[in-house]
Amino acid sequence: MTFTQLLLILKVRAKAIAMIFAVTVVTALLVAALIPKTYRATTSMILNYKGTDALTGSALPGQMVSGYLLT
Repeated sequence: MTFTQLLLILKVRAKAIAMIFAVTVVTALLVAALIPKTYRATTSMILNYKGTDALTGSALPGQMVSGYLLT
């Protein structure tokens, strides 16, 4: 099969190719529009700050505690 034959086949089937592409795009758009959007996020946070180091019992500022995270 030569390149010219391939182009001729595609030219003859252009209408069918365009219809299949259009049906696919329309179906994808309809499905995207009809499916309800659901967004769900969950998290848990544990805060335990007493101003003292849990291991040594000494009073430290919050920034000096080893588990301190800047947020």
